Amino acid sequence: MSLKLQKISVPSDINFFIAFVILLFLLMQMHQLLHHVAGGILCGKVGYLTFDRHHFSADLSESGNKIATIVGPLFSHYSAMWIGLFLLANKRFNLLGFSLIFASLPLGRLAAVNGGDERFYGSWICQSSGIGESFASIISLVIILLIIFPPLIIAFKSIANKHRLIIFLSFLILPLVFYFILIWFPDHKFIVPQIVESYETGKSSNLLLRLFWGLPLIYILITVVLSGLFLGKYYRYILKA
Repeated sequence: MSLKLQKISVPSDINFFIAFVILLFLLMQMHQLLHHVAGGILCGKVGYLTFDRHHFSADLSESGNKIATIVGPLFSHYSAMWIGLFLLANKRFNLLGFSLIFASLPLGRLAAVNGGDERFYGSWICQSSGIGESFASIISLVIILLIIFPPLIIAFKSIANKHRLIIFLSFLILPLVFYFILIWFPDHKFIVPQIVESYETGKSSNLLLRLFWGLPLIYILITVVLSGLFLGKYYRYILKA
């Protein structure tokens, strides 16, 4: 792949980091919403959604389940990484490209091979080609590596800061830490148990956790507010250093 890279001086400005974390959150919610909407379209009924968990309706077919599961990362994180890759060649948008690549949590996508969305990639290939299911995880892993390596390699080469390796590793690892602290832990610890109860009974004593088309009110409010903050103020900090 031949791209004329524009070197990026990754800023240490606090506003850039705030913008980056909001972008990470929004990409994750785009991922989850794609699951939710695709599942609803394919079977006519929605399940429920939280900040880090999607649950399809029991009426969704097995093939529909696989399609709605694959749609999530494919048209959010993976698309964002490859859009980011090509933006690295644009002087004005190269920092946005860099941010899209790392806010897409490439290490998280690798981890998802084992029991996450990406398990279906290898599973489908094994079923359609007659290969034993025992190879599904390996096939999924190879596919994910082929998808994420080009953006990561070129992003590394584009960094103009003095300590390039440290910056690369920091943006590779720390976003996953932010994800676990800010999204995964509070979601699974406090929200998911009550949402499951609300979904199963159709009732909730907590207004913020009541479901609207399978979406808890707190999810709608926080996503709308952070989208507004990003588009109204913080997007400018990742457009140009």
